[in-house]
Amino acid sequence: MALTTLTGEDVFIINDKPLMLDTANGDIVTIEYSNDLVTLTTGKNTNTIYAKNESGSQVDITCKVMRGSGTDKFLNGLISQQERDFVGFTLMNGAFVKRLGDGVGKVSFDTYSLTGMAFTKKPGAKANTEGDGDQATVTYTMKAALATRGIL
Repeated sequence: MALTTLTGEDVFIINDKPLMLDTANGDIVTIEYSNDLVTLTTGKNTNTIYAKNESGSQVDITCKVMRGSGTDKFLNGLISQQERDFVGFTLMNGAFVKRLGDGVGKVSFDTYSLTGMAFTKKPGAKANTEGDGDQATVTYTMKAALATRGIL
């Protein structure tokens, strides 16, 4: 029997504030693990050393929202706080939750819990004379020290 997955109504939360109400087009949130969980080195006689890479739990996060929206103002305020007093800045926490249906009424939740988040880049801007919709969006880039995934 073929499997079916329905998806929609995803939620991205930073510091207890849901951010999905004024998101933009295309990929609005991405979470990527950019480091390996384990590194290994193989030597003579194929003797191999495996080492846990603690940075394998870090994630890169991008969030694309409508420029000038309430979410843009909220995130801009947080990045301003981080820049104004980095040492005094309270690291952010959050979650990304995907609602998944099986097509016969059962709903599961694929949840990424994000701990120790900070902005890694300032958002840029662009102007375009050919109707490019991305000129009305802003992309925020963050990292989280730890991201754990659970499926309920």
